[in-house]
Amino acid sequence: GAGPRCGPSLGSEAMGGKAPERAGAAGVATAPTVAGAGALLCHEDPGCPSGLGAPFPVGARSPLRLHHIQDLAFLHGHRGAPTAVCRGLPGARPAMGGPGEIRQQRSCEVLVFSLDLVERSARLLWAWRGMPQDLFQLVPLPPPVGGVLALCSNAVLYLQEHGRSFCQRLNSGTSGLGEELAGTGMEVRSETKLEIVLAGCSVAVLSPTTLLFSVRPTGRLYLAHFVLESREVVADIVWTSPGTAPCASGICALGEDFLFLPAAAGGSVLLRVEAARKKLPPGLQPPAKRRRSKEASEASEAPGETPGAASSVRPCATGGGAGATPAADEAETRAEASEVAVSGPREARAGEARASLVRCHEASAAASRSIRSYSLAVVEDALAFGAIRCLARWCDDDAAPEADIAAEEPPVPAKPIQSSARLALCTGTGPRGALLVCQRAVPLELLTEFDLPEGSPMRSVWALPCADEEPLLADAPASGGPLERAAAAAAAVTAASAARRVAARAPTHGFALISGGSRSMALRVTEEIEEISRATLLDVDAATLGAGEVLCRRFGAQVTPHGIRFMDLGAECIARTAPKAFAFALGEGEVGFPPKDGRGALPAPPTAACGASVCDPYVAVRFEDFSLRLFAVVSGEDGPRLEELTEHLPPVATSAVLAASLCCNRGTWLLTTVSAECRGMLRVVELSAMHEVFRSERLLDVPPVLRNHIGGDGSCALDHLRAISDPCAPLPRAVETALLRERAREERAEGGKRPACDEGVSEDLLCAEFVEVDADDLGPTLVLLLAGRPVLLYRAFHSQRSPAAQTLPGARPIFPYHFALAEHGLLGLVERVATKGFGPLGLVSPLRGLGGPGGVVVVPQSGLPALWLAARRNELFVHPLPDTRLCSLSQLHAPCCGAGFFALAVPDAGGPVAAQVLALPTAGGALGAATPAGGPAAAGDFDLRGPVPTARIPLQRTPHVLAIDPGSGALGLALSESVLEAEAVGPSLEEDPLGEDASIVREPPVLAEAPPVPRTQPRFELWIEDRASDLLLRRARGGAAMALGGGAAPEPRFRFASFDGDEQVLSLAWLSLPGLPSPSLAVGTGVNVGEDLTCRGRLLLFSTQGRESGAIPAVYQRSLKWPVTVVRQWGDYLVHAEGFKLFFERWEGANFAKVAFFDSSMCVTAMSSIKNFLLLGDLRKGLDFVQWRDEGEGQTRGLRRLSRSPPSSPVTVLACDFVVCGKSLGLVALDHTGVLHLYQYSPHSDGREGDQLLRSCAAFSVGSPCRAALRVQTEPGLQSLLLASGTGSLACLRPIDDQVYRTVATLLGMLATRLPFRGGLNPRAFRQHEGPMALVSSRKNIEDAALLRLFAFLSSPLQAPIAERMRMPSAAIAKAAVFCASSAGPLLDPPA
Repeated sequence: GAGPRCGPSLGSEAMGGKAPERAGAAGVATAPTVAGAGALLCHEDPGCPSGLGAPFPVGARSPLRLHHIQDLAFLHGHRGAPTAVCRGLPGARPAMGGPGEIRQQRSCEVLVFSLDLVERSARLLWAWRGMPQDLFQLVPLPPPVGGVLALCSNAVLYLQEHGRSFCQRLNSGTSGLGEELAGTGMEVRSETKLEIVLAGCSVAVLSPTTLLFSVRPTGRLYLAHFVLESREVVADIVWTSPGTAPCASGICALGEDFLFLPAAAGGSVLLRVEAARKKLPPGLQPPAKRRRSKEASEASEAPGETPGAASSVRPCATGGGAGATPAADEAETRAEASEVAVSGPREARAGEARASLVRCHEASAAASRSIRSYSLAVVEDALAFGAIRCLARWCDDDAAPEADIAAEEPPVPAKPIQSSARLALCTGTGPRGALLVCQRAVPLELLTEFDLPEGSPMRSVWALPCADEEPLLADAPASGGPLERAAAAAAAVTAASAARRVAARAPTHGFALISGGSRSMALRVTEEIEEISRATLLDVDAATLGAGEVLCRRFGAQVTPHGIRFMDLGAECIARTAPKAFAFALGEGEVGFPPKDGRGALPAPPTAACGASVCDPYVAVRFEDFSLRLFAVVSGEDGPRLEELTEHLPPVATSAVLAASLCCNRGTWLLTTVSAECRGMLRVVELSAMHEVFRSERLLDVPPVLRNHIGGDGSCALDHLRAISDPCAPLPRAVETALLRERAREERAEGGKRPACDEGVSEDLLCAEFVEVDADDLGPTLVLLLAGRPVLLYRAFHSQRSPAAQTLPGARPIFPYHFALAEHGLLGLVERVATKGFGPLGLVSPLRGLGGPGGVVVVPQSGLPALWLAARRNELFVHPLPDTRLCSLSQLHAPCCGAGFFALAVPDAGGPVAAQVLALPTAGGALGAATPAGGPAAAGDFDLRGPVPTARIPLQRTPHVLAIDPGSGALGLALSESVLEAEAVGPSLEEDPLGEDASIVREPPVLAEAPPVPRTQPRFELWIEDRASDLLLRRARGGAAMALGGGAAPEPRFRFASFDGDEQVLSLAWLSLPGLPSPSLAVGTGVNVGEDLTCRGRLLLFSTQGRESGAIPAVYQRSLKWPVTVVRQWGDYLVHAEGFKLFFERWEGANFAKVAFFDSSMCVTAMSSIKNFLLLGDLRKGLDFVQWRDEGEGQTRGLRRLSRSPPSSPVTVLACDFVVCGKSLGLVALDHTGVLHLYQYSPHSDGREGDQLLRSCAAFSVGSPCRAALRVQTEPGLQSLLLASGTGSLACLRPIDDQVYRTVATLLGMLATRLPFRGGLNPRAFRQHEGPMALVSSRKNIEDAALLRLFAFLSSPLQAPIAERMRMPSAAIAKAAVFCASSAGPLLDPPA
């Protein structure tokens, strides 16, 4: 592929026939192109060639018999391109990768050959034959060690062309390896006590003598140290373990300083590497040599030489003599030092030289007795869920907290807005195990709500801070011209902000300004909220276009259609003298301005203002004639005054303006404008120098990349190659050329004049504003609201310019950013909003300040949910707000809500607009203390800087099964921790309830020897909580954010840990059965002791009634001959599965009585129900669709099979459930390969499927196995399925009707045809099921919404041909895509 330069390219001289001498390298090889001398490939840009030539084959397959290649690597330190190949011989049996594997033949070879890239040929250098058949990877070692380390599942082999090669056994499963390698003459060494299995491991080279391994499935890290006899001879390999990390799918070494471990399932980890020394084992210590005595030293000196001269040039890397000890060496050194003290000057100098050599000798001896090692520390841990094992609905905590006895009235609990449900996920293993409480929408809580006066269509709100009691900086009027005074005011704002951050002062808002229609309201916010409209000198009889604090939070500015007014933000703001006002038509006036003329009417300005943006100290005002004026608020003698800076702006930035906004990015004030020319010209003006620093065209066409056309760096010529990673990015070359020609033709026809503003275009563009989402972002984010599109977000990335090209002529700086369109899953289409009668709309609200939540809230109106933008490590996350009625929102830090929000909500069916005070909850019940901007997320609090808002409860154990009772909120959780394997301890034969059953195999037919190193096994325990929310209240707030585990685990209220050594919890369910305490927790277990013993199980019941806390016993238990894999309640019956049998039982007296049973195929693994229909998943035989029949008391009760999945295609079911669309019922099975199977029951057979066999509707690859599924109701009559995968992702299977499906399928076919693939991989082929052929091939009834989502973000030149080909308007196609591809709505109601 093309893109950045990947390596050296051959120039025209080499292409013309002059062959370089043995061109090649270890890695990507370069070669001449095949298009002719000096020609470029079709995908390369003439101005910036990629450096990659045309690929070519090397004729080595036949001469070297390179068949069945398992691995390939380039070696180091050789001329040309030497390559090592691991080749398996034909007919070789594949290795299973576990210890104890029996090998019957040598079936692998390692060949090392040289590639001649000029002659395109290969030459064999050396080879090792007769290698173990489970050899799977070759690791080249850098100089000076050199050679290859071959990895097998149970051993490693060091291979070298010249010198010693050897094999090292790593576990007890390599007993026959010595016989296999006997013919090779290779020495076999035993390190079986390590018990390391390398199958599927990841490896990285840290240094020439140290390698790092990450083994599966534990994630244990091992360091392999090469002990050298000489510079190039390896004596042995020593293994040490620095710790455990997430199981890595690969290891990337960033020099010797950092390691990146991309986790196979879970959060990736960045490790810091620190060098250390470790002592060699005694068997590898060099022999100690005693130093020669002084007499022997003098006797060996030549005549005329000074004493010690020979020692000064003698190598000193040898150890001490035999039997030497450090104490003896130290005593001898002290004796020599005493002799030096009594000698003459010459002897003293010789003694000093001898002492120096002694120290060098001791340092070298110590170095030879130790090896270089490394210690690892976690620097950062990527945010990820990890493997999700179970998924459940979190309880709705609507109950009031316990009343305080000392309080006069019980506290009134805050209630969440609407019924946005929460989900509980169990993820992680070992110390990283955690219980996650997730919610799709931002969890806002409503503190108070009051109606605004009727007839006031309020749509915008601004919160103004209180002035600082003690100003941080002294205020002094600046001198000079308008630009100098504005620059001085900006510098004062920067200094005050820095001082405020140092003093950790969070802003406190004391006022709120509400606007709509033709009036405004001013509110004072303290413990209560009161209106002070008439007590201030603000213009409350006009709509407010914009508001904000100025002069370092001392005053508030209000912009109306006729002028600008100021308000003192001090504590006694009403009593103070009001500052002067400013009218756009007349200029500055006195108190009570604007003055009236003799007829009692206001002088009308030429045009009224229609929009404004305030960013201290600047104010930008946009007028109805599409003009723009810029002001600066500076300090005067009697308060604030305005300096107009419009004449200093570039003329192109003040005319034909469709949108304008101000922002401060890292101390730089920017003015952003969008003009009507060239289909939306985006301009950015830096206000300190009044220079245009950024310009990009055709913003209304939604280009994938906004490149700066000022001082271009040439990289925009390669934008069409961004399709390698982003299908939405490319504009075809033909389209680009046509657009350029069209623009040139328009400019020639208009004679250089800019076109007038089109009314339709001006109504389509609602907002274009730069915001700072996170302080650690690379640059600002552009929020673009365009009618007919979702909320568009452009993220900044650095331009690639040389330091010399960072400035324009005249020392003008260049804007250092370009912007790329970011996709997200919330695809609600923005509609044109009629602002007539409502005034301006508060669409974007930045969230600033210390101690409060950070980010940006975008309110797109049109009945769409507001979006909360958050970022972490420059990654953008978009979350919806649960209330779709919000029309404006502003950050509010006040005593009445803490760090909260002030919002306006439009009623659903008429009525007055409601004002709301909102807050973010925390796990401890406090409000307004969510994760602060830029700080680490506290354990248990909702973290908004992630894929979904999440509260994390660390468990420090591996969670397996979770059950939450929706009625009472009780929680049951089965966890395990790894302990050393001990002898199985269970009930004796006399105590065993099944002791008389002779069919149970208790003793294995063959006794195996105990392993040399004890293995680990999981030890299970059970946690029970009366209310799941109590676990959040007691969660631990401590713990380092970067520690592997994320904090200490909370103590459960009830605990049961009396499980047998090999007993594992397989199923949990809460029961409310007549005669039993309600609720009761049913637990199903299994004892896995090997295939030659009977797999037994137990059924246990627990109840917390009448108990306070602590250990809890089982109120009922029963031993069974089968593992209890499923426990459920259906009606008044207990349903559980014992192996392949499913039982319905009823509680009678003190025991369960069997009512009905059903025989499945092999073993029931999953179950789901809807009405009186059951869906059973089997270990191998797919699905069984069963009906429960109950004809009343004394009548027939039983289960009968209606249908099953085709037996010709075996399916291992991990989870199963239903999807419902109206009267249609779909049956879903999730198998162990990550494929989703969709079936449908049809009582009429077509001869192949139907009736007794379920009809195969689709097979769709999810990407990873899914063990958990939850059915939710997203719309009336529509029940979808939430899927939790083993890689930490959440997916939703949503049914749609036939008409929408046909439109979606056609659109996806067009997208797959016309758009390039990410990385060249076909997205539709990836979703195809790869497995044995079914009786009837699966139909394509499931489509990929991730691919469908791309249409909403395509540029207009790409959308138009697709819509024309489908003969549908782009708006209609976009609506269909939004309905299917948008992330499931935030409201999740329980299924009917």
